[in-house]
Amino acid sequence: MAGRPVRGDRHFVGRDHELAAIAAACTDADSGRGRLVVVRGAAGFGKTMLCEQAAERAAQSGFAVGWGRCWPDGGAPPLWPWPDILGDLGGPESVELLTGDPGRTRLDPDRFARFRAVGEFLADRASVSPLLVVIDDAHAADTAALLLTRLLVRTLDRSRLVMLITRRSGASESSPEQLRLLDEIEREATTLDLRPFDHHEAAALLGAHGLHVEDYGLAPALTRMTEGNPLLLTRAAVRASHSRGSDGIEHVIGDALDVLTPEHRDVVAVAA
Repeated sequence: MAGRPVRGDRHFVGRDHELAAIAAACTDADSGRGRLVVVRGAAGFGKTMLCEQAAERAAQSGFAVGWGRCWPDGGAPPLWPWPDILGDLGGPESVELLTGDPGRTRLDPDRFARFRAVGEFLADRASVSPLLVVIDDAHAADTAALLLTRLLVRTLDRSRLVMLITRRSGASESSPEQLRLLDEIEREATTLDLRPFDHHEAAALLGAHGLHVEDYGLAPALTRMTEGNPLLLTRAAVRASHSRGSDGIEHVIGDALDVLTPEHRDVVAVAA
């Protein structure tokens, strides 16, 4: 598989509906009807892990995978993460398609021609094998990268390409122009909104970490205290699996208390 290495994760549970939707998009793309899928969810809801699982399955089905993760803290080359994605799929020569782009926030004839060349490269590459392109954390992409993405999305219906984009719900770091472009891109997409885990899924996650949930009653308690956030559930499961099962609950309670003001902690202490 080209692109980001994906490790099988025995702790991955749930998200069957979302994996099936991405698999259906891959089936369409293999038949020449490219698709865009946007995965939305709060921080810690497993957007990246879901895409890793989908990418692994797509690779096993013969897809070439290009992976790019956006970077919010400056210093990245213009149009990031597209240089990474093109490098995954075609090596250094394909990255040169973007060489010299000044990273402006608008299109002009030279940039339009450059973007069209990227689209032609992807179409040629997809004639060899279908493609899955993953853009992780698109809410952190710069305007230029989103312009390129939007143009490429407009040609998906006649390609063997699936574009899989993750976007954090309620992300505040995006500018109004970035939000506008993200919303325009998403209008072309199948959108998958990740929901919190219920206590059945939490129990499956705890079980995947080797915890005998029937012994401790962990699943309902941890689901309530973490509000079903898979990342927080995983952290609790890891702690509990290395010690007493109840330690997972104790750590989650401690994390919750840490964010309270001293006055509120005093109230909780008195109530306890």
